[in-house]
Amino acid sequence: MEQEIFSADGTVVSQKVKEQIMLRIKDIKEEQGLKKVFAIIVAGDCGNGEKDFYIGYFKRPNMHVLGTYLSMVQKDVIQAASNLAKLCFVEGDKELINDEDIFCYGTMGQLPQIIESRDSELLKL
Repeated sequence: MEQEIFSADGTVVSQKVKEQIMLRIKDIKEEQGLKKVFAIIVAGDCGNGEKDFYIGYFKRPNMHVLGTYLSMVQKDVIQAASNLAKLCFVEGDKELINDEDIFCYGTMGQLPQIIESRDSELLKL
């Protein structure tokens, strides 16, 4: 049975598209020397002349970008998320960061994944 990957709004992306995305992530990591690259997939509103899907590739933010985001998020969550997306965007459909509707109701909900921390543990003796 074909494995499926779900986009931000629960729509299905085919295994073929998933494989293409994974190959592109691998290439981006090699080309740009990045450790982490994330693909954000947002379904389009085909009835309104949009694409079926918008796909964008984002890198994990460096300390400066993360610090800026964390200080901005206390004042304006949407502007902080928009700034984070623009600074971490590597390539793909720019509508994910430039179109307000696609950004607010698609991309923005997935951004916390790119700043999610690694599993860690503190042992106190």
